[in-house]
Amino acid sequence: MFEADANAESRFRRACFDLLNAHCEADYGAGSVFGLPGLSARIGPDQISASAAPTITKAFEKYLADAKVRPRTELDWWTACNRFMAFLEKDQPITTIRAEDVIAFRDALVRYPRAVPRKLIRTPFEKVCEYAEAFDLPRLSPKTVNKNPHAPAACYGWLIKNRYVRDNPARGIQATVSQSTEDDRLPCLRADLEYIRPKIS
Repeated sequence: MFEADANAESRFRRACFDLLNAHCEADYGAGSVFGLPGLSARIGPDQISASAAPTITKAFEKYLADAKVRPRTELDWWTACNRFMAFLEKDQPITTIRAEDVIAFRDALVRYPRAVPRKLIRTPFEKVCEYAEAFDLPRLSPKTVNKNPHAPAACYGWLIKNRYVRDNPARGIQATVSQSTEDDRLPCLRADLEYIRPKIS
């Protein structure tokens, strides 16, 4: 659009190239160049490098320190964060998380028990799910399954504002939930509290 408009101001033209920089790297890769006579734009990285990026835990700490949410909400968010890390099997850099990871996490939560037995607190996510299936333990409700991805979504919203990333891989990811009278809060169970207490003390 700006290429055909000879009257477009240079600042507008540069803004359009900045927009290309922000959206096209995934398709064209770093080093791709768009240009017009006297003006060019090189596609650069869309976020900080994985080696310099904070881990999921550090990102949540930064977000919660700045957001100043209510104590109960902080506990709820850490519960969801710890479940997410357990699912991923590590506390990895936030720039390595993709929408596919969040979707897989949401789908796996339907198998996760509502209350994790004390003896399984440090057991891998998949093993906990297998135990719940073997002993037919009550699972997380659909409403709770939906709420768990809200924690990384909120954190990534803060990360975008602070220039750590440009995209929110958890945005809009939720399951179809039937009407329920369940409490809207994420359940904070004894196992969750014991796991997160060192992080928030």
